Amino acid sequence: MLVDLDDIDEFLDGDPKSQAPRLIFSGGTPAWSSEEGDHWDDESTKSVNGVEASRFLTKLRHDAPRVEHGILSFHTLVEDGLRNFRSHETDDHVIRFDEDAWEERAEQSGFITDNLLSMDIQTGYLLDYLDARNAALVLAYFQSRSLRESTIEVDIDDDGWTELEIDEFPAKKLSRYVDGLDERYPHIELHCFYAILPSSANRSAEEEASQNREIPFRTIRGDSYSPDDVENQRGFKDAGLKRPAHGAQSLEEAMSFYDWVFFDMSVLEKYIQADDGHVNWWSRQGGDVAWKDIFSERVYRNDEFEVALLLDDLAHIPDQEIPHWKTHNIAPSGGIPEEGITNFVLGEFVDTESYSGQVLNAITSLNEIVEDEYSKSIFETLEESDPAHLVIMPPRNEQDALLDSMDALNKVFFERIDTGSIREILPEEREEDVGGSKSALFELAADHLGNEEAVEVFEPINGIYDLRVVADHRSASSKWERGMDSFGISPDTANYREAYCNIMEQLSEAIIRISDAIDTSATEDSPE
Repeated sequence: MLVDLDDIDEFLDGDPKSQAPRLIFSGGTPAWSSEEGDHWDDESTKSVNGVEASRFLTKLRHDAPRVEHGILSFHTLVEDGLRNFRSHETDDHVIRFDEDAWEERAEQSGFITDNLLSMDIQTGYLLDYLDARNAALVLAYFQSRSLRESTIEVDIDDDGWTELEIDEFPAKKLSRYVDGLDERYPHIELHCFYAILPSSANRSAEEEASQNREIPFRTIRGDSYSPDDVENQRGFKDAGLKRPAHGAQSLEEAMSFYDWVFFDMSVLEKYIQADDGHVNWWSRQGGDVAWKDIFSERVYRNDEFEVALLLDDLAHIPDQEIPHWKTHNIAPSGGIPEEGITNFVLGEFVDTESYSGQVLNAITSLNEIVEDEYSKSIFETLEESDPAHLVIMPPRNEQDALLDSMDALNKVFFERIDTGSIREILPEEREEDVGGSKSALFELAADHLGNEEAVEVFEPINGIYDLRVVADHRSASSKWERGMDSFGISPDTANYREAYCNIMEQLSEAIIRISDAIDTSATEDSPE
């Protein structure tokens, strides 16, 4: 239960013997009407020594225990499975509850017993919440044990009730022998209050996060290092890792100086979606991950869409982010990305383009060529609010993640087309056929490529438009099939990241073909 800090001393002066057994919040009345009912919380309080205490945990027979809603809203926790809560902002697993064990017990007994099982709450999150609320979390504890028909003799003090303290909190213990029908048996009870105060050690999530530096990560070699190990190069020499890493006589030897940590690609989703984070793929395999103003690191991905981080860079992950990366740490199925070897082992630059970069650069190039030829821009200026950073390889291999990328692409491609400017540069007979932005771009392409070739070039562009419709409605199955068919990809594919790569390559090639046609026309029309 929750007790105001101003009243905690008076609360703890109460008698745990008479109070502890009855301080159970057991739901209440149905909060809404249904055939089965949903016993929730009637907002009742418990009183000890004249002090009101409010519910933190509600024990329910028919449903899993419910935690006080305040901590959920204070830390923006979202439920991820029955009574399991994660932080929306950090993705930390804050409250953990064994849903399987709970449901198994319900099936065996027909109803939930009085046993709570267990619910784990990260200490820092709990203490930060108590601090903000100016409250203590009080545990009222009662336990009774009797030893009957024992095969061995057990001696206890037969001294009745005694007062004691447990960690300076009040408790009462009963120790006595009880006369039964055929035997005299020992019986012990313990009643106590225990208060968790916001001034406890390791009170904040920040202080607790510093302990994360001891969390071990598995490397591609199968070794284990924590960020603290890496920072102090602990174990590097025994593993053959050299710092500074020079003096190798061959590439194979140079490779042995390094080690890598791998993650599934969904580790990046948090930073892609966050307003104060970003992921930027600056080459085919190389990218930067940034978080707020405290974290910026280079990563690479291999052809199996696994994210690789140089072992040394493990030390740069902020304390509070370490658990997030740990949950995505994997033993990779693929190898070290070639561009990571080029950068870190060979010390050379790479000049490839990311898939999103290919498309965005192709759009920019098309606009520049039209400007040179017609002195008009056909794309509106890319604004800071435009989601160009979301036109990115899906962090999750799921259809929704692919559609999110296509939706962002639509906003920086079709929605930036200046239909009016294209009308002004088209011949009159083509200008009359312009309906919207897509048809305007088609007429411009057809004017330079001819209708037949323009139809062919526009296959992937039409496909993007169809996928945008699916992204808006998420149920337009016919548009999904037609859109994927435009790229020669099976609508039943389960390889959504590979589909993304294929789509972006075909789209960039289509835009480049339009650019080349306009550029060629301009060259042919220019005087010698």
